[in-house]
Amino acid sequence: MASTGARRPPAVRVLALGPVLLATAVLVAALAVLWLRTLPAANPHEVCPAIYPGPWWCTAAQVQARGARITQVLLLVYAAVVAAATLLHRRWPRAAWLPVLVLPVAGWLTQVAATP
Repeated sequence: MASTGARRPPAVRVLALGPVLLATAVLVAALAVLWLRTLPAANPHEVCPAIYPGPWWCTAAQVQARGARITQVLLLVYAAVVAAATLLHRRWPRAAWLPVLVLPVAGWLTQVAATP
């Protein structure tokens, strides 16, 4: 007996797997650059001016706190991108790729914000 209703897409297709995987790869790359390249470049012995109070990059605790805040922002942007891609994918599968373009821009802006 054939059904006349529309077929429901499988659960994997509703998730927008391609855009989510790309967004995850961009997030991992942005976090790796942030914690392995950008924040360690703020070496207090080389760049701290002799002023009081010192800039944010002059102690390791301040650098880590700044990195944690930037990581939280990136994770929030990632969650919004995944939610938007999933919601768009239900109606317009090709439009699900558009929110993923926001994540590299957010990653670049966080690198700029973290650079002393």
